[in-house]
Amino acid sequence: MFSDENSTENVIRDEISKIANFFGDEQLTICGNQLASNSMPKHAARQEYSKIYTGNHEYIRGVTEDLKLIISCIGKDKFSRQEMMAAYEQSKSLFGDSADPFSVLWQNGLLGYQKSGVDEESAVFYSESNMDEFQIPLDKRAYYFHSSIIDCVNIRPVGNIPIKY
Repeated sequence: MFSDENSTENVIRDEISKIANFFGDEQLTICGNQLASNSMPKHAARQEYSKIYTGNHEYIRGVTEDLKLIISCIGKDKFSRQEMMAAYEQSKSLFGDSADPFSVLWQNGLLGYQKSGVDEESAVFYSESNMDEFQIPLDKRAYYFHSSIIDCVNIRPVGNIPIKY
């Protein structure tokens, strides 16, 4: 007989949480790699020090941890434009003025925004249908982190209904 802790529902939730955590970590590492590559000076390859930005796993891990820190400062999966802009300003101290970590999250499907004029649980994430928006629009009413980020960075889910992708 199953106890409450070992109920089928809890076992399924735990397994999904583990997979989401793994997926989120992998995607955030990809984002960290992209941010590290984007920060590489113009002539790094010619002067033979580009591997610091593209092949140094410790450097990329540090960038990824900084990205997780910014996400955890927001602290929830759905947040307002004002919260987005505050986190954007905060990210400049970690990544510099020219970096755009939120657009990197957008391009990798980890950050979306609320569709205009529809219910609160409908979101737009980067895809083939909106490839012309390479940067995350900063004028939306609300923003969403992909649900895998909840388990990966340990942020709070807002609402009882999952976001519709």
